[in-house]
Amino acid sequence: MRFSPIPRGVYPGFSALDPGALAARGIRLVLAVLLVLFFRYLVPPLLSLFMPFVLALVVSWLLNPLVRLLQKRLGLSRGFLSLLLILLAFAAAGGLFFALGHSLFTEISSLLDNWEVVWQSLQGGVTAVGDWLDRVLAYLPQEVTDFIDSSLDRIWEAVNRWVGDAMPLVGNWAGNFAMSIPSFVVALIVFILGTYFITADYPHYRFLLTDKLPQ
Repeated sequence: MRFSPIPRGVYPGFSALDPGALAARGIRLVLAVLLVLFFRYLVPPLLSLFMPFVLALVVSWLLNPLVRLLQKRLGLSRGFLSLLLILLAFAAAGGLFFALGHSLFTEISSLLDNWEVVWQSLQGGVTAVGDWLDRVLAYLPQEVTDFIDSSLDRIWEAVNRWVGDAMPLVGNWAGNFAMSIPSFVVALIVFILGTYFITADYPHYRFLLTDKLPQ
């Protein structure tokens, strides 16, 4: 029985490798890596940069039916109606946030005013729990009591370390938050202006967009 020789570059169970297929696979691999890098490093800064415009476009799309309806009913210009509706929307949002902030401030003020009572109640609860644990531990062997005491000491030390590590993080977060306020104000102004201009000329922008799309 004779066996035919295996051609060079061909192995049992595998077909011959096509250079064109290898090149296509390599190109797809490179494109996949570039796509991952694009979404990893370029999309977040671009998204944060264009987010006010994206939100303005969404709000304009939501306001367009109401602006069109009021324009037909009242006969006023889109610019005036867009400005009026945007002011009303932001006034409503501002009133909602003000109400939530006022409620939160009232609760915090009430807590601070009654802090001594709350602290005394908390101390009484902690003391009662400690007395109960002492009574329970009195019935346990000394080894178990020592183990529980050492475990509680380690937990308390871990909590102290966590609080000590968290305080600088809170300070850094507060500093970063304070530094981000000017950029937030700029983004808010861009968002308001973008919402107004896009809403006022929404039909024109929609026509330009649909006109450029392939039929």
